[in-house]
Amino acid sequence: MIVSDRICAHCGNAYEPMPGNRGHEQRYCSPQCRRKEGKRREAQRISKVGGVGTIEPRTMSPKDPNNEPIMSQDNEWVYDLIDKVCEANMKAHKWQIRYNTLLDRVERFVTRIEAKIDDI
Repeated sequence: MIVSDRICAHCGNAYEPMPGNRGHEQRYCSPQCRRKEGKRREAQRISKVGGVGTIEPRTMSPKDPNNEPIMSQDNEWVYDLIDKVCEANMKAHKWQIRYNTLLDRVERFVTRIEAKIDDI
């Protein structure tokens, strides 16, 4: 039987905290209790909101001057431009990853060479 002043926030059992400071106070006796409490809180939040997808979309009144279709011939170029920018961003991201990988390899290689020079 564990004698402790710590009580699990989920199951109510006493527990001995893990050694060391992890940046926050331990509130649960085990990872399973922490996950179960998170699921319980998420279900409670969803029930307060009314569930996923139950929010009615905003409808515009016929008197609204902005009541025109979002996609029209005039702004198709905007969507094409957004697609091109996203594609360019993805390519830049891939090249950045390749560059970082090569830089790491070069640094490791230089470190190994320097170590061998030191041995000589």
